[in-house]
Amino acid sequence: MSIPTTATLRRSSRRLDKRNIGVAAVIRAMRAGAHLHLEYHQAGPKWRMSTGQYVADAIARVVIAHKQIIPAGDALFAGAMSQTWKWKEDAGA
Repeated sequence: MSIPTTATLRRSSRRLDKRNIGVAAVIRAMRAGAHLHLEYHQAGPKWRMSTGQYVADAIARVVIAHKQIIPAGDALFAGAMSQTWKWKEDAGA
């Protein structure tokens, strides 16, 4: 196991900051009414907002783990992950 250098820590921090900014932007758009769609392509899954903006897989997977992002119930196969995700207002707030 190696000891991280300041350069590797800086790179890692930048990558996490970029991901966190992306997650916040997607959640903000969803709170405003946009939906997140999962599309399957030959190269693999692609995530796209209803606004037309594409979202990186790593960002989308963090977004759908948010407690107020819920599946809309449509899936390609029974038991598969939903293909549409939306914001649900917290009833208790």
